[in-house]
Amino acid sequence: PGKLSKVPAHSRAATVVDHFTSEPLLNATFVVISPLFLLDQEKSLLVDAAKHRHRAPAIRYMARRARSKLFGDTGEPLLAVHIRRESTNLGCAKDRRFVACNDPGRTVSTAEILNAIVRAAANANVRQVYLAHAGNGPSHLIGERYALITALRDKGIDARSASQHGELARLLGSKDAAEPFCVSLVEQEICVDADAFLPSARSTWSATVI
Repeated sequence: PGKLSKVPAHSRAATVVDHFTSEPLLNATFVVISPLFLLDQEKSLLVDAAKHRHRAPAIRYMARRARSKLFGDTGEPLLAVHIRRESTNLGCAKDRRFVACNDPGRTVSTAEILNAIVRAAANANVRQVYLAHAGNGPSHLIGERYALITALRDKGIDARSASQHGELARLLGSKDAAEPFCVSLVEQEICVDADAFLPSARSTWSATVI
């Protein structure tokens, strides 16, 4: 308690392993917080670390309650969908289109996302869909979450979401659930526990779930 140890950015796997298997961290219980790219694409190390990661009991509890309140305790399978929209060009790339790109000519349209969700729901044989969609993104996509939920329901799919500010807190009756970071963690846990997951490419949020 009270000690902090940092691994230099862009460290190779051998350096990271040495850091946590020698003093002062030898035999310690520790938490590693790092974006994926800081580990220099050492996928095997990330996969091994993920086996030991568990979200806090409070987050897991809120995720179970949220799913129960949204869909009931029917036991029906759930498809979780993460839609990552950006207001900047952070998610853009040459010669490919991504949901996270803000350029209308290089993004994936709402209609295409709708069709992808419908296909994924059919492939997974599910009727319930949770949308993790915070509503961020360019102005021409304002209202996309509501449009998707409406269109999915018109197709007989029970689509629901608690991504917008204050929705999760009202759903659970918890002030803690009003914090954006808490909402993000709870939604990730809902996605982890879902029977099927449809991610957004170029999103570390989706990559964490996977």
